[in-house]
Order: sequence, then C-alpha cells, then structure tokens
Amino acid sequence: PQFAHSEQSDCFFIAAEDPGTILENIAELVAVRLPKKYGLHPQTDCQILSPMNTGPLGVHAFNTELQRRLNNHNAVLLTAPDGTEYRLHDKVIQLRNNYDSGVFNGDIGTIDTYYTDRTSILIRFDDRDVEYPLTDLADIRLAYAVSIHKYQGRECPYIIIPIHRIHQHMLNRNLLYTALTRGKKMVILIGQTTALHAAIQDTAARHRHTGLGYF
Repeated sequence: PQFAHSEQSDCFFIAAEDPGTILENIAELVAVRLPKKYGLHPQTDCQILSPMNTGPLGVHAFNTELQRRLNNHNAVLLTAPDGTEYRLHDKVIQLRNNYDSGVFNGDIGTIDTYYTDRTSILIRFDDRDVEYPLTDLADIRLAYAVSIHKYQGRECPYIIIPIHRIHQHMLNRNLLYTALTRGKKMVILIGQTTALHAAIQDTAARHRHTGLGYF
C-alpha cells in the first residue's frame, strides 16, 4: 500500500513499534489532536477498532485509557459485576440481541442518566432511552474502542486502527479490509510495518468451506 501523507490524504500510516507508544499515540489522537485539528467530537466522530479484546493493544486497554481521558470528570453511576465503572455520557456497545428492549448486538449508545436509587441506568440509542438494571450490565461494554468484528456493518467518520504483531493470529487481509472500509472520512493506522504487510499477505480467510457450490 502507498500512504501519501499530505493534507489531501484520507488514509495515513504512522509507524511505531512499542505497544505502549501505540496506545499513547492513539489516545492522544482521539482525545486531543483530531478534535483540535478538525473540530470533531471524539466520542461520536471517532472510533478505535482493534483486532482483539485483550492484551496491551486490545479493546479493554483502549477503553480504560479513553474513559480516563474523555470522561473521568463525570461521576461513576454504576459499577458492573466485572468491575467496570460506568459514568454519565460513557460510550457503550450492546453485546447481544435483546428483542424485548429492541436493542441488538453491535448497537452503540451513550449513558444518558440514572435512576435516583442507582440500581439502573438509561442508555440512549439514537432517539430513545433504554433502561438497564444492574443485572443487565453484562450485556454492554465501553465502546471508545470496539473489536473489528463487532463493528462490521457500521461506519464512522474517523477510524483509528492499531496494528502490531501481538495481534498476529488475527491479522489477515479480510479483517484489515473490514477495518479500513469502516471509515467515512479518514482512516489512521498506527503500528508496525511488518504487521501491516503480514495482514495483507495472509489471504487464507478467502477460502470458504460452504455448500454453495454443491447447491
């Protein structure tokens, strides 16, 4: 791939080797640099997409850091059984289909308010609020960063993608293509050149085992 780092470009690659440096650079981009340069909202206009949930460059690590940078000033409303602290205006994602509430796997919302007894919170999805009691908090997760798989079918103006060898068993061309095509205005990849090339060269996922040919 060719990355033209000019004012007119809409796709950038920033080389970095150390996972801690990559996480710091991405957090700084989302919280400070992109909003300052383009006047965008870091929660609604930016989305971090990681190949994995765990690890130093996983979804959980980014969510902890971005919540600290973007929403640490709001009080904790509820603490989930897994220890996650949810604050007013946190960005969250629904993890499974809930037909009774009308929210589905991959829906992204914002914590809107809480009831005075602090046993449930309201999450705004588009133009409506959905109540989440403490027992349903297992169905949501912070969404400053989400996995590439969870974001399939969605788009966001600015997409930021960490890419590193620690994601090795997840790096393939299909996954990278999915991540790149989520961006509506700009995509920024930060990480190792070797990891980027490894993802592009891994085309094993193109071979599908289906019954389509038979039928």
